Amino acid sequence: AFLPPETQHCPDGLQFDLATCVCNYPQNVYCPDHCPAAEYKPAKSRSCEEKGNIYRQKPGTNCEKFTQETAVLPPQVHSCPSGLQFDLDTCVCNYPANTACHV
Repeated sequence: AFLPPETQHCPDGLQFDLATCVCNYPQNVYCPDHCPAAEYKPAKSRSCEEKGNIYRQKPGTNCEKFTQETAVLPPQVHSCPSGLQFDLDTCVCNYPANTACHV
C-alpha cells in the first residue's frame, strides 16, 4: 500500500534534485525553471528531536498519533497506546493532563 502524496520541503538553502530525488545544493541540482528558490522557508511545525529522529504530533488525531522521520527517511505515522497523547516536551506518549496538544 502506498501512502497518500504530501508536499515536502528541502532544508533551508537546498533544492530538490529531480535527477537524484534528494535535496542538494542549488549548484548541484537538475531543476526545471519552476523549482522554488533556495531561500524558500516553509512554515516550521513544532517538533522534538531525539537520537537523530524528528517527531511531530499528527494533525487531526488529538495527538494520539505522531510522525517519526530522519534527515534521510520520510515521516512514518505511529500511534500512542490507548488513552495517551504524544508529548513534544518529553518526546514520548504521555497522559493527556501532562501533554500540550498543538495540532
